Amino acid sequence: MNNVLLIADSGPLIGLAGVSQLNLLPILYHRIVAPLAVINEIATGEQNVSSRNFLDQTTWLEHIKVESLLETLSGALGRGETEAISLAKQLPHSRLLLDDHRARKFADTLNLEVIGSAGILVQAKRRNFIQEVVPILYLMRENGYYISDRIIHRAAFIANETI
Repeated sequence: MNNVLLIADSGPLIGLAGVSQLNLLPILYHRIVAPLAVINEIATGEQNVSSRNFLDQTTWLEHIKVESLLETLSGALGRGETEAISLAKQLPHSRLLLDDHRARKFADTLNLEVIGSAGILVQAKRRNFIQEVVPILYLMRENGYYISDRIIHRAAFIANETI
């Protein structure tokens, strides 16, 4: 099990929940947290209702109040992403679970470690928790979760799968 603290944004949680793969997170990571803004985005969002109902079933997902935000992010990103990145900056040895391209770029400028939904699936395949990555990514896309062709092709290459 990975001892790195995983700080989750709403998008990957919703995307993975929508394809019944959210259970991979506590298998791959010892501790998973989400800022309150992320929890609120999930609970009040316009996404598919069934994918939001997972909050009641994720006893392993810690909800954390973020006291101070990085001012450079204010207004540039959504509240959930801003809180997640701010929390990662405050907590050494953490990894951000982010899919949003713009948020990932900000995290990179701060030298934060980032993984996305596709990366989680690749990790799970490497540890034999799932058989294939690409079909799950396509299913996420079919459910309305945005995943670019570039990400799918890259994940396929890393996971040694064909498209």
